[in-house]
Amino acid sequence: MGSSSCLRKKSIAQNFGLNILPCKKDLYSFNLLIPVTQCISETIVDLQIGDVLGNNMYVLVLPNSTQPVDLLVGRPFLDLPLCCLSKGR
Repeated sequence: MGSSSCLRKKSIAQNFGLNILPCKKDLYSFNLLIPVTQCISETIVDLQIGDVLGNNMYVLVLPNSTQPVDLLVGRPFLDLPLCCLSKGR
């Protein structure tokens, strides 16, 4: 399980001077039929974490009030061939 999208706070997207594209998309939590929030825009970035680089990753931008962390890394990045997940004990 995990997020089906990569999500970023609006203030972080603005601070990095990212090219913000218009986008309105309802976002749902698991097993809910009504949206829990809506993205306000999206951006396309090269996202690198450690040795794994994801080129041209779509990242949804959320209002600061609904996004508690700067960046939530979702399945589009985690499913890259070079990304390897291990389960800790």
